[in-house]
Amino acid sequence: MIEIKKKSLLYNAFILTCANILVRILGFIYKIILSRKIGPQAIGLFQLVFPIYMLIITLTTSGIPIAISRIVAEHNAKKDTFNMLYSMRIITIVVSIISFILSLAFALNASFISNSILRDPKSYPVIIAIFPCIFIVSVSSVHRGFFYGIHDVVPPASGEVIEQLTRIALVMSVLYFLPPLKIEYAASLAALGMVIGELFGLLVLRTKYKTYISDFCKKISVSIRDSKNLLKRLFSISIPITITRIVSSLIQALNIILIPQRLQLAGYTSNQAISQFGKLTGMAMPIVFLPFTVTSALAVIIIPNLSESLELKDWEAIKTKTSKATLLTSLVGFLVFSLIFSFSKDLGEVIFAQKNVGEMIFYMSFSIPFLCIYHNFSSILNGIGKQKIVTLNFIIGAAIQLFCTYFLVSNPYFKINGFILGFTLDSAVSMTLNGIWVYKITKTKIKTINWLIKPFLCTLPAIYSINNIYPILKNTKINILLAMAICCVIGTVFFSATAYILKIMPKIKDFKR
Repeated sequence: MIEIKKKSLLYNAFILTCANILVRILGFIYKIILSRKIGPQAIGLFQLVFPIYMLIITLTTSGIPIAISRIVAEHNAKKDTFNMLYSMRIITIVVSIISFILSLAFALNASFISNSILRDPKSYPVIIAIFPCIFIVSVSSVHRGFFYGIHDVVPPASGEVIEQLTRIALVMSVLYFLPPLKIEYAASLAALGMVIGELFGLLVLRTKYKTYISDFCKKISVSIRDSKNLLKRLFSISIPITITRIVSSLIQALNIILIPQRLQLAGYTSNQAISQFGKLTGMAMPIVFLPFTVTSALAVIIIPNLSESLELKDWEAIKTKTSKATLLTSLVGFLVFSLIFSFSKDLGEVIFAQKNVGEMIFYMSFSIPFLCIYHNFSSILNGIGKQKIVTLNFIIGAAIQLFCTYFLVSNPYFKINGFILGFTLDSAVSMTLNGIWVYKITKTKIKTINWLIKPFLCTLPAIYSINNIYPILKNTKINILLAMAICCVIGTVFFSATAYILKIMPKIKDFKR
């Protein structure tokens, strides 16, 4: 029997959040340097290939990790170690076979994808560079699902850190020693760095997994009948989630095709359209996704936790976890919104040396709270086995976003802001629909005042304090990044104080528990 020391929900979320913050900081610095070294056109070329890559990898890395974390958590709740490890072995074999076939097909059709789908021959070397990632990331995702299921987030967290450090070291070293590269080769280098980084991350996960099962694994024998039952259970969980991710990837792929084309109808040249797209996806959106360093950690952890409570039919625990997770997610989302909203005009120019990126960040910041709460509700529904509902609600929101992309981006008045408007509406509608279903299924009271209104009120003193102190610090000729950091601390203090006054700040006893 494997000894597993179960950690609390908050402890695991804290560890994973710390790792996510470190990875995000490293990744953020990496993207800043990379964007300056290779330019927005190379970034845009890499982003051109990325959604197609994600569409393929979604088949093996979206629903299956969540499914295995739920299956492992259910066996863990019953202390059934044999079936827990048996499930892991079968799923690893199946995912390895599927991902190998898909990665090979992706590479063999690289010419067709670059010329006929993306319509940019320069994307061919990027596709060839990135295709091994399909197999590597797929196997890594299975191992991450296992560790989340047994409530041990340290291996996945350390694997992500190693992956990011390896990528940065490789790409930056090559860029430092080599002369300036052509756009397609610079984009291919970014893709190759991702492959090498993911490989090192997988080695960390695999080594830790082998340590866990070294003695017990030898006793496991494979049963065809049991394997069929397991795979039926696996796919019943993973297929709806996979469909959601496939639709998401399709929407991204359609946006890749549509946005440059629609921008040209709005008056941009081809190069200007690609550059605008690169600024949106490679510069503005990473800023907007910063709060997911915290909320994604909580979302990953809560799925196996809720699965255990569901297996034990402990609905009171489900209600408590749902309520606390939603409040924490909302506070993080609104706090980050207040900070990004306040600095949006300077962020694009200071960090990326691009003037109009700040305007994109400003408008996209309004979607942050909706996105955070939406992902929280999605994780709750996935944790209690309602994947189909999440899929349906996602499709509804995606249809709204795609409608705005097609009809508004080509309008000279909206241009790229047409996509941003659709993105925000998509997040708000999907959040609302998921929240309704969380209430119907778990009977958790929807606390609109505590989850939305009060956190929004907390943003007002934070934004006010920053807008008054930041200009003063800038006039003192202090380093602008240091000025931003100081104001972030001040804004967070005002936000937290207001949350405490409004009685929505999590209590100390909750952290201790």
